[in-house]
Amino acid sequence: MKHLITVEEACEIVTDGTHYTPKNTGIGIPFLTVKDVTDSELDFINCSFITTEDYIAAKEGNSAPQKGDVLFSKDGTVGKVHVVTKDRPFAVLSSLAILRPKMKIVDAIYFGHVLRSPTVLEDALKRKTGSAIRRIILSDLKKVKIPLPSIEEQQRIADILDRAEALRAKRRAALAQLDELVQSIFIEMFGNPVKNSKQFDIVQLKSLFSEEKEGTKCGPSIWKCFKKTRIC
Repeated sequence: MKHLITVEEACEIVTDGTHYTPKNTGIGIPFLTVKDVTDSELDFINCSFITTEDYIAAKEGNSAPQKGDVLFSKDGTVGKVHVVTKDRPFAVLSSLAILRPKMKIVDAIYFGHVLRSPTVLEDALKRKTGSAIRRIILSDLKKVKIPLPSIEEQQRIADILDRAEALRAKRRAALAQLDELVQSIFIEMFGNPVKNSKQFDIVQLKSLFSEEKEGTKCGPSIWKCFKKTRIC
């Protein structure tokens, strides 16, 4: 049976990252902020890096996420969600909330999908405070309610949503490839329009039109082009 529970009730831990920014050493253990997080991945290349000592301090303060945790951006860009699926040491800044779901009653992947849902996200966004920096505070995030069916139903829903997202990702990739193909065909047919690599004649646009009392009309040159054009 499905019922509503709060984020606090769903989690063992509801906390956030460090409330200070450790020195970026350029090497060492990744230290992530909101900019390094997307739904699909964590950027461990362009992020900051901290010393082992700083990482241990962050871990002792529960600011080092672990596998199964859900990250939720609460400062600046509110509502980014990422489920940590790999064992890898890293720490985060306080702009990211760390939600550790109770494994016996909440599936982490389902939890991530629910936090991305428009209804839950709207509930969270309504609680944003601050003027210069838009954010949601932990005490308000804890009060956000989520639907909680049985753990089996959660896993079934998560699987369906994962497959749907995979299809959307493939569609986005296909559209991107199609866009590149169209640009490639254009360049092949007409060359670089800036460099005029095909050495087309260059004329003023007004020379292709004829002026009439009721306004500008297509001239013979453009009309000939239209007559030769076929739309498939």
